[in-house]
Amino acid sequence: MREPAQDFPQKPHREPTEVARFRDRIGDWWREATGQTPALGGEGSTFQVIWRRIKLWFPVIVVLGLAAAGAGFYAFTGWRAHDLARKARANVKAGELRYALIQAESARSLRGKDPEVLRAYAIVLAANGSAKALEVWDQVRAIDELTDEDRSEEASAAVRLGDDARFERGVAALEAAGKPAEAKAWRSRRALQNKDFSEAERLMRLAAQEEPTMAFRLELARLLATINTPDSLAEAVQIVDAMAVEPDGDKALAFGLTTIPAGPATRLSWANRAFSDLQPDNEALLPAASVMIGDRHRTLDSILRQLQPVFTGAKPEERGSYARWLLDQKRPDDALVFARSAEARTSRGTFLVRAEALSAKEDWEALLKLVDAGSPVNETVTLLLRARAERGLGREAAADGALRKAIKASAGRGILPELLAQVDELGKTELASQTLLQLCSDRTTSEYALRVARWRFSQRGEPRLREEALRRALDASPSAATVRDLERMRRLMNREPVDIAETQAALDAEPGNIDFRLTHALALLQSGRAAEARRLLEPCEAIKHQLLPGQKAVVVAVLAATGSRNEGIALARTMKSSQLTDAEYRLVYQFTVAGGGALDEKSGESQP
Repeated sequence: MREPAQDFPQKPHREPTEVARFRDRIGDWWREATGQTPALGGEGSTFQVIWRRIKLWFPVIVVLGLAAAGAGFYAFTGWRAHDLARKARANVKAGELRYALIQAESARSLRGKDPEVLRAYAIVLAANGSAKALEVWDQVRAIDELTDEDRSEEASAAVRLGDDARFERGVAALEAAGKPAEAKAWRSRRALQNKDFSEAERLMRLAAQEEPTMAFRLELARLLATINTPDSLAEAVQIVDAMAVEPDGDKALAFGLTTIPAGPATRLSWANRAFSDLQPDNEALLPAASVMIGDRHRTLDSILRQLQPVFTGAKPEERGSYARWLLDQKRPDDALVFARSAEARTSRGTFLVRAEALSAKEDWEALLKLVDAGSPVNETVTLLLRARAERGLGREAAADGALRKAIKASAGRGILPELLAQVDELGKTELASQTLLQLCSDRTTSEYALRVARWRFSQRGEPRLREEALRRALDASPSAATVRDLERMRRLMNREPVDIAETQAALDAEPGNIDFRLTHALALLQSGRAAEARRLLEPCEAIKHQLLPGQKAVVVAVLAATGSRNEGIALARTMKSSQLTDAEYRLVYQFTVAGGGALDEKSGESQP
């Protein structure tokens, strides 16, 4: 007889969790997508089954593709940021500071927290004279450990751009890293910057004793030569003599021959020692040749007979140095032999030597051909060479067009003042000034161009052009720092109200900008805070006679308002009325009258 069935206890029913449901859905999707179960919805045709599986896989493929693209884009922007950072540092070494700044800022926009990008940005800012470099070094320190090179770069920036407290922090970091000699060397450089020659010598001497490297010993010799007493010069000569017999002694001889103002007998001794090693990689050989020719121990022709075989089979860079030296000796034909045309397209040095040699020979067709064949130098230099060639061929319109393009290209590289000076030397001052005004009208270049225009037109005594530059820049970039500062200065000159917090903020952002300092000083003066204005201008005291006329006008007003009226009158007498705007003239007029006369249009002296 069968026993009655037993009732087993049942598990209590539980609703599946969201995680479990998701896991089940993923499992169902995987089995259907891979063909392990029939397609949902019944049998269907083969086409329907395939189409169903395509629809199942498509979202996954899209998501994976987007993820891969995102990862690829991130990797690309990282590579691009590092590439820009490397190029920025290279351009600092090449002197292309404005271009380096553009590259470093672009790199930072791609990877603003990458330590390598920030390192490059700090170096570029320091090279451009911006105290912000020190803030960026703080950012690097917060995310990565500073290397020895970093500490040296930071100390260099602190010497030039930081206050005493910041400089001490940078040097202390070197000491903490076990670099006491380098720390002393930086303290020496700081002392030299402050004209404390005795302290600079003491510290550099200690650095060279603790770490007697060639670099520190030669820097001590340079400092002793700068001090320029009989004893200090004698010791500098002794340092070079001692190092000349050591490995790499040619570097010490080259330094001595080009830097130390030694006597004729010493120079001849060093030159003879250099000529005892007739090798193209001897750094002292060409300086020694110059000394022998300059001191009339030998003729140029006799030197050339000895040097030509040495450099004939030399490396391209060594031949390039020799070709440059030949140019300095007024031997362009010989220079062209060693600066070979086949290398000019890829070698910047060779290209420039050939260009200068052809210019010296006035072979304008050959110069134009050289430029047209492809230039390894920057656009500004290339256009300047083209202008020179076109002008030599009598094609003035083409030359002027190339000069305008060269000026505009120089704005992007931060060499606008230098390029304008070269155009002035060509007798094209009006073209230079008009092109500069055009740059003030261009939003992409207006602030930099206005800074240059402010300096150029003030120095040249052209206040109307200075005002025109401001008008154009106001239309192009009204919010740019320099534009806003000049507009505030204009309003202050016209006795219009200005927010003193704005002038303070502008100065805080660029404490080394003398124009921003003068604007804030005038704002303080007109707010009844003359004593503060005087204290603010204390850093300008030693250079007040070197200031531009419009800048002097502010200093005159502050001096006169703080009990130094006679000093203000004396400074006012160094200006010509034609160099001032009407508002600037009104600012100083009362002080020149009080001194017994008015500013003379021609001499700048106060006349009775």
